[in-house]
Order: sequence, then C-alpha cells, then structure tokens
Amino acid sequence: MRLSRLSNKTFLPCSIPILTLKFFAKYRSSYNIEKFSALSESDIRGVIYALENVAQYLQAQGRIVRLEKPGSFYPAISSQGETEAKDVSSNSTRRVSVNYRPGARILSALKDAGFKKVTG
Repeated sequence: MRLSRLSNKTFLPCSIPILTLKFFAKYRSSYNIEKFSALSESDIRGVIYALENVAQYLQAQGRIVRLEKPGSFYPAISSQGETEAKDVSSNSTRRVSVNYRPGARILSALKDAGFKKVTG
C-alpha cells in the first residue's frame, strides 16, 4: 500500500492510479486483451478510442455511460447554493467531474486484493 503524507505526522493510503489511454499504450493492455478475444490489437485500440469519443459525447449531454460488467461512468456537478433562483447561473458551478461506479466483478476483485506496505 502506498502512503501519502498529509502532514509531518499523518499518513493516508493513496488511491489506486487512474487508468488512462496513456496507461493502455504504455503497458499494451490492448495486446493483453487480444489474448482473450478474436480481435486484433489494432481493432481493440480502435474500440477503446471509439468508446472514449462516445463517452465524451454522452457525458456532455449529462447521460450515464453504462458498460455493463465493467461499470458505469456518470457526470457529477458541484455548485454553490444561491438564495434566489434568479441568481443561479453557470458561474454557480464549482466543479464538473466524472464518477465511476465499478461493476460487481471489479468490486469483488478489489475486495479480494491484498495490500502491502511499500517504503520509499
């Protein structure tokens, strides 16, 4: 388990790294996926890029992207409250983000995963 220093005396576990397309390119996950499918590595990369484009389009519309077993991505917005409805505007928005809700199999894998302390 990696630790993040919050202050001189406080440490917290770090979160799991976010998987990005750079991660897929670096570790050639498309090659690993190829072993379990009838698709070629280039076909898999094409599907990943298409998925990214469709997810961007749906998220911009405020819709949930459901991937069945892997889980769902859904838009989230954080805003400040206004005392009057007329005062609500786009300036009230503090943050827009995407949340991920993993599927049952991924949750189970995380639950069963072991952790160990990494020093340094």
